[in-house]
Amino acid sequence: MERDIFAELTKLKKEMVISLMELVKIPAISPESGGKGEGEKSKFVESLCREIGFDKIIHYDTFSQGVKRPNLVAKIKGKKPARLWIITHLDVVPVGDLKLWKSSPFAPKIKNGKIFARGAEDNGQDIIAALFAVEALRNLNLTPERDIYFAALSDEETISEYGMKYLVKKKVFKKGDVFLVPDGGSPDGSLIEVAEKSLLWLEIKIIGKQCHASMPEKGINALEAGSYFIGKLKNLKKAFGKKDPFYTPSYSSFEPTKRLNNVPNINTIPGSDIFYIDCRILPGYKISEILAFLEKIKKDVEKEKKVKIKIKVIQKEKATKTEPGSPIVKNLAKALQKVCGVKPRIKGVGWGTCASFVRRIDYPAVVWSKVDGVAHQPDEYARIENLLIDSKVFADLFLQPI
Repeated sequence: MERDIFAELTKLKKEMVISLMELVKIPAISPESGGKGEGEKSKFVESLCREIGFDKIIHYDTFSQGVKRPNLVAKIKGKKPARLWIITHLDVVPVGDLKLWKSSPFAPKIKNGKIFARGAEDNGQDIIAALFAVEALRNLNLTPERDIYFAALSDEETISEYGMKYLVKKKVFKKGDVFLVPDGGSPDGSLIEVAEKSLLWLEIKIIGKQCHASMPEKGINALEAGSYFIGKLKNLKKAFGKKDPFYTPSYSSFEPTKRLNNVPNINTIPGSDIFYIDCRILPGYKISEILAFLEKIKKDVEKEKKVKIKIKVIQKEKATKTEPGSPIVKNLAKALQKVCGVKPRIKGVGWGTCASFVRRIDYPAVVWSKVDGVAHQPDEYARIENLLIDSKVFADLFLQPI
């Protein structure tokens, strides 16, 4: 049976590549990031689900900024009513600096066995891999051991308020559910992620006084003060410098990321500076401890630079963990040994995935895929070989007895 389904997926490889190429042509950037949302992409995924012959398709759609945020769930009935969820996401991050791309982000190209496009790895590869794992079952008239629920959600790349968190609020999940979130992994496929660090996103607003750049004594340079604040983050890294080898990376990270435009011309000193910090914190530390330390930095910078500073929490999520001995972890480990021929590494990471939201309400969840880790980068790509391997792993998991 395993040989049959693996052979069937190999036959479907060309069709899988075509489907992934069509999928990543569709921009799906959230309105919060300046895009038009995930609507068109969701329609394409639903059309694939209907062609494959899922037993049931359900919508859990909502809205933000007047834009529909689709959440598509498709079900295949199994031998037993236990439910395995495959959670994917439709949205992608903005392309960033187009000059850094060698090809157009939404005009996919194949080169050296890789499909280049924004969203190819994150999360197009595993949308297609999961759907074709079901297609192979259908083609061979095989019934999975338990009900399979495939979800393609919105809003994962921002704060999941209109995606996974929305499904949690709607109480879509029930006792006994287990989750595979193919939204991160390793090049050899050995990494099974069972734990995520605490996540903290912050907006830092520096308020100074705008003036002509030739008369700096009449103003207070908010950009300079903001840069000074960023420089002090090294003190945060030292204060919370504990390491835990179970996590990759083994330390807490505090990274300044996005910075907003200030003045449009060179000869004006900016009166405001707004930037953001992405914190991934080991579970040994409390988020409140980080915020208290940042409050001290704030007061020091205010005093030294004569500015006012506002710190706004954009998102905060506590660390979560699935027990390494959970059945879903063991089942996935068996599939990896069979398909990838690797010894699984069970680890924690600093990512923020949909798995954390179901772990928080006591559901076991694992994150896995075979990827090179080029998500969010210019010239993002998915290896065709990985597309096929992921599909084989999913199919094996579907057929494992429970």
